[in-house]
Amino acid sequence: MTIKKTAVRKKKSTKGTAMLSMAEYEKQMAAIASDQSARVKPDTSQAISIKGGEFAYQGTELGETLEVALVDFVYLNTYYVNDYDPDNTSTPACYSIDTEAGDMVPAENSPNVQSDNCNDCPHFEWGTGARGKGKACGEHRLIAVVAADDLNEDLKDIEIATLRTPTTSNKNFDKYASGVSKTLNRPLLGVISKLGFDDDFDWPVLTFEVEEVINKPGHIQKLINTQESARELLEVGFDPSGYTEDEAPKPKPRRGRASTKKATAKKAPAKKKAARRSKFSK
Repeated sequence: MTIKKTAVRKKKSTKGTAMLSMAEYEKQMAAIASDQSARVKPDTSQAISIKGGEFAYQGTELGETLEVALVDFVYLNTYYVNDYDPDNTSTPACYSIDTEAGDMVPAENSPNVQSDNCNDCPHFEWGTGARGKGKACGEHRLIAVVAADDLNEDLKDIEIATLRTPTTSNKNFDKYASGVSKTLNRPLLGVISKLGFDDDFDWPVLTFEVEEVINKPGHIQKLINTQESARELLEVGFDPSGYTEDEAPKPKPRRGRASTKKATAKKAPAKKKAARRSKFSK
């Protein structure tokens, strides 16, 4: 006769499984949350957005005006096979960065160089743009800025951001930079500039005005000390690995005789009061 063994269930130990208090669970969850937050890829972009006539930086809305010190700037030309989309920071097919506007040449790492130099490039001619009489290759000013509030902090806490002007804002910037030099005998970093938007346009057109002259030696020295870092940031350029070749644009239809009637610009709707001042998000 075979005796069948009966399995004996072991009694589960309750040691170490006592219910914790909510306060103790809160500590554990805080630790887990901190770990998960550290693993999330942060927004490291140092570019200020002007989408919709609002300044924003790293996901934080800064309002309709921005008080900054303009540390340095360079000339930037960008050619996208299709229209440049300010909401899409993809790498342009061809681009150029230079401190002088005269003899610009495409950057060596441009994914699809269009010409030996910008002036001879067919995309740099007026009337080649997809709309209006503009150029297919966009002309911009890339500016390194420091928030006015940062000047009251330690030098190590100063954060440099970049701002790319739309083509339609270049004249405003050039006129402003020239005016500061001629009337105040100062470089742009010698004043706090107030940036805003022109309400007469339905698209973002930047405005520049002097908010105040910087007369604190410590603040001026801080800005001068940031110039080298600012120039390095401005000349970084684009990552060619992020380039995706777009479909070539269709030929522009031949235009008829231009109408002599002046278009009436629509008045932009009233804007809401800025939610916050010019401090960059940290």
